[in-house]
Formats: sequence, C-alpha cells, structure tokens
Amino acid sequence: MPEVLHYNDGEVIFAEGSTGKEMYIIESGKVEISLRVKGRKKPIAVLEKGDFFGEMSLLDGLARSASVFAIDDVEVLTLDRKDFLALLKKYPKMSLNLTKVFCARLRRSDAQIKRLS
Repeated sequence: MPEVLHYNDGEVIFAEGSTGKEMYIIESGKVEISLRVKGRKKPIAVLEKGDFFGEMSLLDGLARSASVFAIDDVEVLTLDRKDFLALLKKYPKMSLNLTKVFCARLRRSDAQIKRLS
C-alpha cells in the first residue's frame, strides 16, 4: 500500500549501498542524488515534484547505487516492489514511459562522463 513520508531539509532518504525496498515519487520539495567518490559526496542530479527515484533496486534487486538527500522539506509517496510490479503489469505503457526516463538519465550520465574525460 502506498505511503506518504515527510523528510526535512538535509535529511538522508536512503544511503548508497542500502537495501532497496521501495521507490519514491516526489509530491513536494527537492532531493539531491549523490555518489560517494574517493570519500567525498558528489552530487549527480536534483529531482523535484513529479520525479521519481529508487526504482532501480526494485527492478534488479541490487543495493542502492546512490544516496538521496532532501534539499528542501520533502514529501514523497512510496511504492513497494510488489505494488510497483503490479502497476507495470496492469499498465504496460508505464514500462515504456519508464524506459524513456531511464534513457534520458543515461544520456545525461553519458554527457557527464564525456565532460569529465
């Protein structure tokens, strides 16, 4: 069952390497997605209302690949793996839309890698 959670500015929503049990849809506020590189926090994206995160662990069953921090007071809707997969089965177009979002994120990552090379 979806749940609404609130996080205060600066609060950790989840940490890189942690177990992923749910994904999040931002209802209000902004979050920062960060990686730990050579012991330092490296921001890679800022997401806001309507964006989602945490879905990768639900799809592949692996640990979280990044950390997420609230950079405002944030309200999110959570979906656990069972509910998420049920939605994908019930609404196949959702899978196509997710794929488009993944492609856009991959292109941004490719561009960042290119700039750093």
